[in-house]
Amino acid sequence: MKATLYIEMENYEDGDFDVSNSYYKSDEEFFDAMDRENKKYSNVAYDAISGLGNLSNKKVAKFGIQNNFSKNAATNNYKSEVIILNENGEDETVDNLISNCVSQDVVVNIIKFNRDNMDEEFEEDFNFWIDDHNNINKYKDKLGEDKVWENEPIRNFKVEFLNNANETKYAMMVNCKVLEQEGNDEYAILAEKIILIDNL
Repeated sequence: MKATLYIEMENYEDGDFDVSNSYYKSDEEFFDAMDRENKKYSNVAYDAISGLGNLSNKKVAKFGIQNNFSKNAATNNYKSEVIILNENGEDETVDNLISNCVSQDVVVNIIKFNRDNMDEEFEEDFNFWIDDHNNINKYKDKLGEDKVWENEPIRNFKVEFLNNANETKYAMMVNCKVLEQEGNDEYAILAEKIILIDNL
């Protein structure tokens, strides 16, 4: 099934990220500060997923930067053209997609992403998601599959597709997690449920 996946992201005005030019006296001082922060928080990812970190004391990596985000940031949908297959690698059907929406059961699909038809913002977030998945799975031997699975990064995707009457319809894939990479930009993805939505 050909479809379009969307992610919703907040946009900020350029001024939202303004910082003082005099915060660091030189580039060398800035890079020294970044190096200290990286060393200080080098085990945060491991600590966070293993429960060993002292999260009650807010041990998080800030890398010395405080962002001044606008409260009125606009949200935009960014898209990627995809092909959706069922868990057996066969073309997903509209009827099966609708049945999955009605049942609201856990669903596994294989999704083929097309980077040639992917918004830049979608691609950037997609790369972060895959990197986070790969990084967390490095700890599978130390922490066990259950602990790693609990901390898998999740994404919600909106899906635009044509129904059997050639009408545009929308659905939401809720709390998606990467199961495994099937091929080049082709991933088995588990959605907690899929629900029909009225619009993007």
